Amino acid sequence: MEEAQLSSWFVLLLRWDEMRQHARDHNIPWPVAEDKKTVLDEFARVYRANGLDKGVDPVSAGQDWGLNEHTAPPQLPCFAENVMQNGTCRVV
Repeated sequence: MEEAQLSSWFVLLLRWDEMRQHARDHNIPWPVAEDKKTVLDEFARVYRANGLDKGVDPVSAGQDWGLNEHTAPPQLPCFAENVMQNGTCRVV
């Protein structure tokens, strides 16, 4: 079940400020921890627990899933850098 949350957390983490502001503006309860790092750590835990960090080439493996370089699962260290530091690391 947790694995199903990864896609939602992925978008939420990348658009954190915008989504957080929208929730405040519209009195919508925030569905995750208040701290972005806490949510990122949970994302990473579930990501690893489901073997998504095992070095499979997501583009090649994705051919069976209809994935490409734009929709494949992110590489975790690069994703974390982008989320926490507004980095420019390219997520493949």
